[in-house]
Amino acid sequence: MKKFEKVLREQFKDEKIKEEFYRGLEKTRIATEIAYYREKRGLTQKELAKLLGTSQSTVSRLENPFYDNYSLRTLRKVAKILNLELIVSLKDNDMHVQDQIVLKSELYRKNS
Repeated sequence: MKKFEKVLREQFKDEKIKEEFYRGLEKTRIATEIAYYREKRGLTQKELAKLLGTSQSTVSRLENPFYDNYSLRTLRKVAKILNLELIVSLKDNDMHVQDQIVLKSELYRKNS
């Protein structure tokens, strides 16, 4: 795992790679959380769409980790309907995220 961590540290010296990584992580978190909580509430994409006043294809886009046109207004509506707290925060882009990835990878290997 040290090799993986070393590769990440090396890759993050390139600011463009680092920026793309964090943007991808942000989009993946949002998409995954919307899908997770929608399913946890027992809703289909079509049912959530109806509650949002939009189409099923729009909900599908919101749950797509490659989609990046989220608005706070839309996220607030999703949060309200799914009975969630919307938290928007800013953090330093440091090695903390990389350390979490390494730790989670190690835990996953141990539990597999």
